[in-house]
Amino acid sequence: MSGQSPELGKGLFGYRRSAVDQILADRDGMLRRAEGRVRSGELKVAELGRDLASAAERSARMEEQIERLRAQLDTLSEHSVEVDRGWGELQGEMDRLAAWRERAESMMGSFRSALEEFRLWLEEIPDQVRQALSDLADGISSIDLFLGDQGTLSPPASPRFEDARPK
Repeated sequence: MSGQSPELGKGLFGYRRSAVDQILADRDGMLRRAEGRVRSGELKVAELGRDLASAAERSARMEEQIERLRAQLDTLSEHSVEVDRGWGELQGEMDRLAAWRERAESMMGSFRSALEEFRLWLEEIPDQVRQALSDLADGISSIDLFLGDQGTLSPPASPRFEDARPK
């Protein structure tokens, strides 16, 4: 097979047979090469088609996974909002509890001082009772002495019951 087309020389009955055979052989070779290239191109196209289908499947799976991840992200965002709201409520409750505790501690402080005063007052009661009983004992002995002095005097005249009867 030559790089150029042979010159078609003319013979007695037309073109020379060897030149025509050469041209036909060259064309058959070019056709075989073209067919080989077409087959190779078709194989490459088929391979690229498989690669493209595989890439499309991967892309579809990735899109599905992205959608699942978006749904999870949305769910997590909702949960995050709920957690933030719950945290805010918890903080509010903690603040209210701290304020209540301060009020309770303040009340307990005044209650403790009142309780201490009451305890001190209770401690004074036995002494006061003792003093009162001592004063009472002194008063009783004074009355006893007074009554003893009065017993030595003559008793007053007692009224007669007979005079008091109705007639």
